[in-house]
Amino acid sequence: MKPIEYVKQHEEYEVGYVLRASFIAGFLTCLHKQDITNFHEKCPDKELSIRSDGIEINHADRKELVAFLTSFGGDWQKEVEDYYPDKMRYFRKCEVDGFTYELKAGCVPPPPSCKIVEEEVEVPAHKETKKKIVCQEGKDLVEELTTEQAVV
Repeated sequence: MKPIEYVKQHEEYEVGYVLRASFIAGFLTCLHKQDITNFHEKCPDKELSIRSDGIEINHADRKELVAFLTSFGGDWQKEVEDYYPDKMRYFRKCEVDGFTYELKAGCVPPPPSCKIVEEEVEVPAHKETKKKIVCQEGKDLVEELTTEQAVV
């Protein structure tokens, strides 16, 4: 099917949605042009996923993770991955003129100073076991990752 036929067969909403998503991905690319350039200078073979809801990298090794976190800077949060309980993700929410998006590094192993542990939490009417990340206190995330990278 030719692209113009596809457009003619689909409702205006769907085409509009695709155009809006493409526009926002382009906007994020322009907004973070220098960050993306810095990342690709450090890791030319690793792809970034740039969509309308944010910019992310998945299944990164330590070098790629450090390059991503340092290129985009800022304060990162970390949590256990939903579908990969032995992996974690780093993320930070960003906002530009009321538009919110997320920078994320997903499906990465925890650093050496952290481990993923299970804990029981009291939920009204029952108990659940959840996983959380436990790290040594006083460790700076980027400094630790950079130091580890230099040692390896």
